[in-house]
Amino acid sequence: MLLQDVVILHPVEAVCLDTGAFQSLVLKSGAAHAMAQADDLFEEFIVCLSAVEAAWSAGEFDRLASQAAMLAVLSEDLGLAQSAAVARQAAGLIGAGDDVALSAVVARAVRVGEASLASVLEFAYRRI
Repeated sequence: MLLQDVVILHPVEAVCLDTGAFQSLVLKSGAAHAMAQADDLFEEFIVCLSAVEAAWSAGEFDRLASQAAMLAVLSEDLGLAQSAAVARQAAGLIGAGDDVALSAVVARAVRVGEASLASVLEFAYRRI
């Protein structure tokens, strides 16, 4: 096999931020309180995303299940639909006995989660 016959994959997925989630926070509690809530959600999302990756690496499937489910909820609250969908897929695959699929979906959850974080940061940067 020649080197030119090898295809190197660079998985990149487009993510989007539904700003309606933030707008509903503003309507419910005012702009200042909404910013504080969004900051808290954002921090929890980061911690949860890290916990998903750590639980997978440690083989702690019960913790992985709970963190993936929590990541889905936090993603929805932040308006990160793709991240929520992938986190739900990961939570659903735990216990299914397909470690290869679970590995792929956890890797995708981390990849989409990181891209989603970038979209939230971009949105925040543009609002400043």
